[in-house]
Amino acid sequence: MSGIFQYYDYWDSKSFELGTIGFGPGIISRIKVRKESNLYTTFHLAAIPLGGSSTRIGSDTAQYRDYNYGGGAEAKFESAFNFNKIATIKLDAYYFWIHTYISTKGDNFVGILKPRFSIKVIKNVSVGLEEYIYINDRFGANASYIHKTQTEQKIFLLLFLENHK
Repeated sequence: MSGIFQYYDYWDSKSFELGTIGFGPGIISRIKVRKESNLYTTFHLAAIPLGGSSTRIGSDTAQYRDYNYGGGAEAKFESAFNFNKIATIKLDAYYFWIHTYISTKGDNFVGILKPRFSIKVIKNVSVGLEEYIYINDRFGANASYIHKTQTEQKIFLLLFLENHK
């Protein structure tokens, strides 16, 4: 499937906060590899007419406006391979560019990489491990530069609520 999509993204991590509204083309596909195995892939590009990115690097619990308004672009890639409904390997990658309209002038580049693995334990229950890798680069109008990379790990339990026949 392909088309023009509207996107709303909101990320709130210990490293940064980012919210965007975007519009652009995308492709979603499913390829049957074997009888019970599929490869799912999506790719999207979008223009961001309005977005906000935090002005601080690091943990933030401020109760006031601490973000810049801007616009820019985003790219998203998601791919998942399920193997015989037993295991799933997934990789998500997101990249955002926000150029400031209001507040501290400059450009903010945010990359997010999420590799993930899950395996079925019983009929409709799986367990998995997910890694988040956040990369945040800020280029100020005064030639300042800030680079921050942070990771998070998650272990999860996944319950599928679907009809098994």
